[in-house]
Amino acid sequence: MYSCGLKHARARLDKKIIAGFNHSCDLVKYMKTGELEAIELPRELIELEEWLVIGEQKEIAVSESTLNYLVDSLGYDEERAGGLVGQIAREAPGLGVEVYAHVSGKCRKLTGINSDKVLIADKGGFKPAIQFNKECTPPRHFVMEFEKGLEISGKKLESSIRIIATYDSCAFDFLLDNEFLDSIKNEVKEINKAVLSGFHLVLESSAGKIRQVGKIIEEWREINPDIFIHIEFGQFQNRRALVETEKLFPLIDSIGLNSGELIAVTGEEELEKGLSILAERMERVLFHNQYCSALITSSDNPKEARAALQFASICSAYKILHDKVLNLRELENFKISRLSERGIEIAQNLKITDFHGKKAIVVPSLYIESPRSLVGAGDTFALAYTLVM
Repeated sequence: MYSCGLKHARARLDKKIIAGFNHSCDLVKYMKTGELEAIELPRELIELEEWLVIGEQKEIAVSESTLNYLVDSLGYDEERAGGLVGQIAREAPGLGVEVYAHVSGKCRKLTGINSDKVLIADKGGFKPAIQFNKECTPPRHFVMEFEKGLEISGKKLESSIRIIATYDSCAFDFLLDNEFLDSIKNEVKEINKAVLSGFHLVLESSAGKIRQVGKIIEEWREINPDIFIHIEFGQFQNRRALVETEKLFPLIDSIGLNSGELIAVTGEEELEKGLSILAERMERVLFHNQYCSALITSSDNPKEARAALQFASICSAYKILHDKVLNLRELENFKISRLSERGIEIAQNLKITDFHGKKAIVVPSLYIESPRSLVGAGDTFALAYTLVM
């Protein structure tokens, strides 16, 4: 299914991409029945059980002491590169793509990617991430995976859910790496794609720093007018950071967000109304969740845009089912014959909606009955979509 997406990727896949600005170390914990009830929830996570009952994915900024408490109380099952930059650094090399990665700290545990296709800025330019051997304590995201059917306080979860508790001083203060910003100017002429994120974690006191990104984008476009820049949203922790990020809209090509993020930006609970508000402000709006993906656009070839969404859906489903890094050869043989029924319903509604002269190109998600892991599924989707747009 979605063979057109794979055909499109073979013809259009870019081989270089810029990834910024949030990079972390994910501590992944696969939760078991009784583990959550056995600890006293910290103040920042006091509503966690409520989020699980209603099936709401969350990323919450927490204090360092809270993150340490979760690690000490629950432990974790694996450690991996995280944040959008980390996820792209893990996945893109398997597609044959070089990643110019922005990281605000350069050490073995933070970069930790075993590929010479992931490049980090250093004095004199970029070099492979595997060459950084310095030890450090990186920003950490504690990722709790709750499997469908898991019993929480006597109730079985109706779907798999991921809750992230984040302590990330680099993202909180929006620390930018000057070596990266200087070095990328020498490379950006040959790089046609960029995915940026991390703005949602910026503290209110540091939100003004987001304005720097506008100047950075303008510099890149002066060097390479053809660069396609996508911003991937997250769950904003304060209104000011959201407002500063919205000021970047006129400078970029595309934004991506899920249901909760759309509500936070527009204030609209109804999907069609929320997308309509954003469609007035953006050239392209990419909506994606576990059920479907939709691109609201008037400027793209519908057939090619649909194929881009199909390829992104394949990559995301592969990630969710196998929790393995992407591999183009394996994607060719990846077969899922069922689509999300809820996604088909959403598609029918969006296809008949007019978004101020723009139309929705909608692709139902491939249905995964038993996800292996939800970590990085959204970032994987954003990566695949951007690479073939």
